[in-house]
Amino acid sequence: MNPFESLSRKDAISALLLWLFMAFLGFILLPALGIIQPEGRLFIWIATGIPLGLGGAILVGASSEFVASANRAEPGPTKQALIWAGQAAGWLGLMGVMYPVLMVALEFFAKAIQELGDVIPK
Repeated sequence: MNPFESLSRKDAISALLLWLFMAFLGFILLPALGIIQPEGRLFIWIATGIPLGLGGAILVGASSEFVASANRAEPGPTKQALIWAGQAAGWLGLMGVMYPVLMVALEFFAKAIQELGDVIPK
C-alpha cells in the first residue's frame, strides 16, 4: 500500500469526523439549547451542509495526496504551483467541513448586531 494513500484516507476520515462534530454542534445542540434560533433556515443549512461537508472531506483527503505527490516532482516553478494548488484545494475543503460553524457564527453575530441596534437610541 502506498503511504500517501493511507495519509489521504486518514485526512479524509479526520475531516469527516470534524464535520460530523461541527454539524451536531451547530445544527442540533446549539439550536436545542436556544443559543441560536435559526427557525426555518435550519433545513437549508442542513441541506447545503451535507454536500459541502462530504465534498470538503473528500477534497481535504485528495489535496493531501496531491500535495504529497507534488512534493516528489522535480524542483522548480511547476512543483511550487502544484503545491499551492493542492493547498488551495485543501483550504476549500476545510471551508466545506467548517460550514456549520460558519453558519452558527453568522447567526450569532447577526442576532447580536440586531440586539445592539435595538439598544442604541436612534
